[in-house]
Amino acid sequence: MNQFVMFSSPYTGERKQVKVGFSWTLLLFASFWGIPLFLRKLHQWGILMLAVSMVSLLTGGRIFLDDGLPLAVAIIVLHIYLGFEGNELTAKNYSKLGWKMSGDTDAVKFAKQRWGII
Repeated sequence: MNQFVMFSSPYTGERKQVKVGFSWTLLLFASFWGIPLFLRKLHQWGILMLAVSMVSLLTGGRIFLDDGLPLAVAIIVLHIYLGFEGNELTAKNYSKLGWKMSGDTDAVKFAKQRWGII
C-alpha cells in the first residue's frame, strides 16, 4: 500500500505530496533536463542531471558506443539511485526549507522513521 505525506510551506501556502518509497517519476524522467528534480526543489541534483543531459547531447547521442560507455553507466546509475532515494531527498529538502509535514498520523510517523526526520 502506498503511503503519502503532505508538505506545506509556511511562507507561501504551497503544498506538495511526497510518496514514502520508490519514485518511478525520477527513475524514468530525471534526465529530461532535470525538470522533475527542479520541480521538487532539488536544484543541485537538477543541475547535475542537466549537465549530464547536455554532455549526452553534445556527444551526439553516442553514449552507448565504446567511448561513451562510462557516461551511459553514470546515467543509468543516477536514475536508479534517484528512483530509490529521490523521495527521501525531497522530504529532507522540504524539511530543511522549513516546510511542515502533515497528513495521516500513521503515514507521518512511518515517513519520519523511514527518512530519519525528527
